[in-house]
Amino acid sequence: MEDAISKSAFPQQEGSKRKAAEAATVSLPSSSSDQHEQKRPKLESSASTSAVSGSSMKLAPIFNRTATAAAVSSAASSATQLRWLPPFGPQSSCHVGIYGDPFPALPLDPNKKLKAAIFDLDGTLVVPKSGKVHPERKDEYDFKFIWQTSLRQVQDEYRVHGRTVIIVTNQGFFKPGMASREKDFKVWQAKQKNVAKALDIPHVVLVATADDRFRKPAIGMWDTFWSILLNQLHREDPSSVSSLPESSAKTSAAKRRSKAPEGAPLPSVRIVDIEQQYFEAGESFYVGDAAGRPNDHSDVDRKWASNVGVKFFTPEQYFTDKKQDEAFQLRGWTPPKPTDAPSQSSNLPLFSPTNTPLIPATKEERDDDLILFVGPPAAGKTEFYQRHLQPWGYEWVNQDTLHNFDACKRAVRKHLEAGKGCVVDNTNRNKKTRAAYIALAQELKKQVRCFYFDVEPQRAFHNNVFRANSGLNSGRSVIPPFAIQSYYKEKEVPTLEEGFSEVPKTLSWQFVETDEEKTRRYYMHY
Repeated sequence: MEDAISKSAFPQQEGSKRKAAEAATVSLPSSSSDQHEQKRPKLESSASTSAVSGSSMKLAPIFNRTATAAAVSSAASSATQLRWLPPFGPQSSCHVGIYGDPFPALPLDPNKKLKAAIFDLDGTLVVPKSGKVHPERKDEYDFKFIWQTSLRQVQDEYRVHGRTVIIVTNQGFFKPGMASREKDFKVWQAKQKNVAKALDIPHVVLVATADDRFRKPAIGMWDTFWSILLNQLHREDPSSVSSLPESSAKTSAAKRRSKAPEGAPLPSVRIVDIEQQYFEAGESFYVGDAAGRPNDHSDVDRKWASNVGVKFFTPEQYFTDKKQDEAFQLRGWTPPKPTDAPSQSSNLPLFSPTNTPLIPATKEERDDDLILFVGPPAAGKTEFYQRHLQPWGYEWVNQDTLHNFDACKRAVRKHLEAGKGCVVDNTNRNKKTRAAYIALAQELKKQVRCFYFDVEPQRAFHNNVFRANSGLNSGRSVIPPFAIQSYYKEKEVPTLEEGFSEVPKTLSWQFVETDEEKTRRYYMHY
């Protein structure tokens, strides 16, 4: 499959295939991007008329094009405009532009799936015409295509190879909610319309504007792409819809109560399910310049391709004769290969020493038990409490909830005096902080234990971004990195000599999850 991708991804090497494809084309009027008459193949429609009529699934008009209609759909493309959908996400930070009709008829035959040619924008397709590093914010024409053959190669992905063309870009020079930056974004959108006109083929533009789950290498933009397809599939069956995923389009409360948004997905269908059904990852690829090479500004493009599960090319590999990949180094925590991932079979994280139990045997012992957690943010402390201690009746004390240290001490005293064991779920990074709780337990003649979450820094950073940007925990936000850095800077490993009733238990990190999709997303790059 890799050989097939490498051949189709470099159209300049496809002389014989191109001739064969062009032999079956229809003539089209010249477009704004070509000086000569262009020809495009008849894209194979895998959903025949008989197949559609015999299926129980009713496709929206956007998917019901015949092969002939697909072949001539760009005849009037010079008059087509890039249209922007209402933004997605709680910060209105995911923008989607549609140029023409970029989706071939979705196949009802499970053996034929959607193929995608995906491209980064800046540094991959275009650079500032001015020659500066960053484009002029007020000039919608400040761009030029980098590669002499780039227009034809990208066009051929749609016209010759039948791929859906998608542009995926992070744009960080403006922030939602800032009036001056919103004006800049309007100019950027106008510029993107000019880029779309130059490409002059149906395509999708996905834009992330904030540091959230949509920003590469997280796959929020990719989820949004598939949610749009899913919405389109079921838009003509209003009884089956729920709501668009985090769309920030302004809709009145009355409308939301009376009717689900048009094109919303089936509640019983997950985005990952529709992607697995309709996407041909082995025949798709992504081209980006942020590849982790020595002179690259980032590695997010290579990581994003890995997360999505498609082959990755640098612009030099795709647009030129340079086929050998350059040396690269990915930054941050590198997820293990699936074969190296830890077993999910254990119900309890590993801990040591094991000469005393994790949970006391009797209720009397548990009611006299104070447990201090020690560990960085995003170490799984709260989940550990919920999984292993809350079922045994332990109360929960947390400074993020109570807002200050003194309030935590008061809550601990209250629980212990009431005869209830409790857990202090804070970082408790140094001896001074822990000493106050140890003294309180000794005053009340209670046992005090320590659970030390021994998590390496890169894992904590990964967990922090995963739980906010994986698309699985919409209520979480990214903790500022300095909060994690300060923990490791000030950390003092707990010891028995501090006054604990037993040797502190060290808990080794283990990701425990039975849902395959959650597990897959955990071992992505963020």
